[in-house]
Amino acid sequence: MNTILLILCNALSCFIISTILFQFMNGKYKKSSQSRYVYIVIETVTVIFTTCINMLNHSILNLVVWGVLTGVIAYALYYEDMDKPLRRIIECEALIFCMSVCESLGVILLQCILQAADIKNVNETMLYCLEVTFSKV
Repeated sequence: MNTILLILCNALSCFIISTILFQFMNGKYKKSSQSRYVYIVIETVTVIFTTCINMLNHSILNLVVWGVLTGVIAYALYYEDMDKPLRRIIECEALIFCMSVCESLGVILLQCILQAADIKNVNETMLYCLEVTFSKV
């Protein structure tokens, strides 16, 4: 049961980040492909792949994968009228960095709330699931 909960929390977390990233790129840049199904498939694969990476519980690997994946997606699937792919990639990487900082602040806030509410007997898996889920919001 704990494993299922952990997978669902990781998937929710990756879904939220992926949705924010794709909404940012869809609103700011033009799509390279005319088929909307390409973007649906890429977003779905992104969520599944990053969920699998998150399950390894290695924060540096997670950040590197998000960085590389974001750069590749921004370069390959989007363009601007004044085509400056480096600027487009840097903007998307900055968004990922900002979300990572917010994730860290969310975990700290969650720990403070648990401490302020004097909640000490929390199952380790449940605490991790809470941190993973609410740190992305």
